[in-house]
Amino acid sequence: MKKIVCLIILVCLVFAGCSNDSEDDYIYKVRYVDLSGLAIYAGEADGPVNVQYNNLKRTELARYYFRGLYNHRIHDSLSIQFNGDLITYGYPKSKSKWKIVSKYAYRNDSLFAVKTDGAYLFAAIGNNRDSLYRQLSLVMYPYVAAPDVYRDTVVISDRPFDYKKDIASLPLTKYTSLDDLKADGDTIVWCNVKYLFQ
Repeated sequence: MKKIVCLIILVCLVFAGCSNDSEDDYIYKVRYVDLSGLAIYAGEADGPVNVQYNNLKRTELARYYFRGLYNHRIHDSLSIQFNGDLITYGYPKSKSKWKIVSKYAYRNDSLFAVKTDGAYLFAAIGNNRDSLYRQLSLVMYPYVAAPDVYRDTVVISDRPFDYKKDIASLPLTKYTSLDDLKADGDTIVWCNVKYLFQ
C-alpha cells in the first residue's frame, strides 16, 4: 500500500513540475542590453571620421561618453507575463512597483496593456513575445554655452536617433550635420540602446 501511495505522490509531482514549464507561466524580463548601435565620430580637417573600437569596449565607452546617464539596469523592474488573453505587466511608478493584469494588444509594432477604462499602457516594442524590447537613445555632443564656448552635454530620448535627420534638431547644437565636424576635438557620440526581454 505504501508503494502505491508513494507512486501516486511521485506521479503528481511529475505532472505538477511539467505544468510549471508552460509558456504562459514564463516571466519576460530585460535580460540583455544591446549596444550595437554605438557610433563615435571625431572631427578632422577633411571631415568626420568614424572611430573604430574593439566591440568588447562598448559598455565602457557608453559609460564614459554618457557620464553615468547610461544605465544597463534601467529597465530591471519591468516584467511581462502572458496568461491566455491576459497580461501581467509589472512596472515602476513613483518609488514603488505596480502590476496590472489586463487584456493586451499589439499596435504599431508595440505591446500595450489595455486598462479597464480602455486606455493603452505601453509595455514594450515588438509584435510578438520573442521580439520584445525597450529603447533608449543617448546622444553626447557639444552645445553652445556662450559665443565660441562649447560644453559637452547628453540628450536622452525614447525615440531612435537618426543622425541624418536629428543632428540639426539637437538643442543648442554646434553641428547641423556630420560634415560640421572639422576641428580636432569635435566629437559626437550616439547609441540607440535596446533592452531586450527574454
